[in-house]
Amino acid sequence: MQTTQGYNYLAIDDDVWLYTGMTSVASDESNVGFVLVNLRTKEARFYTVPGAEEYSAMDSAKGQVQHLNYSSTFPILLNIADRPTYFVSLKDDAGLVKLYAFVDVERYQIVGTGATVAEAKADYAAKLKSEDIEVPGNLTADITVSDVRFLVTGGESNAYIYDSEGNIWIIPVSLDSRLAFIENGSTVSVEYSEANGVKAVTKVTSVTLNG
Repeated sequence: MQTTQGYNYLAIDDDVWLYTGMTSVASDESNVGFVLVNLRTKEARFYTVPGAEEYSAMDSAKGQVQHLNYSSTFPILLNIADRPTYFVSLKDDAGLVKLYAFVDVERYQIVGTGATVAEAKADYAAKLKSEDIEVPGNLTADITVSDVRFLVTGGESNAYIYDSEGNIWIIPVSLDSRLAFIENGSTVSVEYSEANGVKAVTKVTSVTLNG
């Protein structure tokens, strides 16, 4: 086996983990699973999750709106309804985010798209329900920023927020442009889903900047 060509990050409990897909050396455009590596302890975990590799999922998302000729960012791996799910942004030729998409890893023909993350998730939930797969409801949280760092992965800028309770949140700046200006003491209100300790932010409802 070998790693796929891209990687991204997940916040689990108090640590940030790098993830990448694992595929066969035959390059059959499918994953046999994922590897998560703790960036602090260097612990590595392998999860057997056969399904589409990242670039196949990106192509599947673009295929939903192929007449618009959008490009896709590299996926963020989420856990929705206990199913591994890719989340991507779809951009136009000017690099502006126009749509969002959720792609099921195991059955990458299941794709939900929308002009907002909430719309995309609702469309994805409808597609899952048509396959008799239930999606849990959203939770809400008010995040008080204790520290924040910004990192660009796959062309997508993400805010890595350490909150006052010691949790780490990864929030795409594309969800709300005001995230680019947050600093210690700012407050961010979000909707998110959670499974197996992973918090996946789906919507930013408000941002209160410090000072």
